[in-house]
Amino acid sequence: MSYLNIKAVFVGVVSVVLMSVGLPAAADPVTDEMAANLIALPCVAGGPTPSDASLANELNPLLGNKMRGHMNAYRVSCARAIIDEVKAREFNERAGAIAIATVIVETSISNYDGGDADSVGLYQQRAGWGSFEERTNPAIATGNFLREMVRLYSENSWNFAPIGDVAANVQRPREDLRYKYGVEAGDATIIAHKLWTGETRHGSSLSGDARAEIVALQGDGTATAWF
Repeated sequence: MSYLNIKAVFVGVVSVVLMSVGLPAAADPVTDEMAANLIALPCVAGGPTPSDASLANELNPLLGNKMRGHMNAYRVSCARAIIDEVKAREFNERAGAIAIATVIVETSISNYDGGDADSVGLYQQRAGWGSFEERTNPAIATGNFLREMVRLYSENSWNFAPIGDVAANVQRPREDLRYKYGVEAGDATIIAHKLWTGETRHGSSLSGDARAEIVALQGDGTATAWF
């Protein structure tokens, strides 16, 4: 067996071990049929604000996937609660995008009082993640999500892994659902950036293939683009 093959096997074994010793796997994301029988709990004290409604109107035409045309004041208030907690814990904007990608897939950014199996809240965290009150508290649920992310990705390596992969590894969905987090990564980046700075990322095609890209200028002067 070659060195590369040995390394691949080793990494695979480590991944299995990491996944097996963590928190329980997520239940299936909330479907439209499930949502019809659930209550969307408040995400912020006092409820959504006029500013949340305004931001929703700005975001809707910028999004390209599940949330396009479906952002409203409530969903913006939930995304805002997540970003505020990410900032409070001194993580960066990318961590906010990872969290937002997760809740887009799990609940369409809604703090539900139920879901599949015993899962609840924005992240559809199961009973092993905490009490009902903790899992439906956006700040606590986000803190738990970030803590598990750091546990799985030592030395802040989540900063360099694809957003969708990080979200899926924390959530541990069924294998056939893993791809969904990557699909929502671009929109999550737009939402996170808007709430982080009040600005919106725009960009032309850096690759020259005519596809629109989200472009972020890094502190060292390099540009990172997401399709």
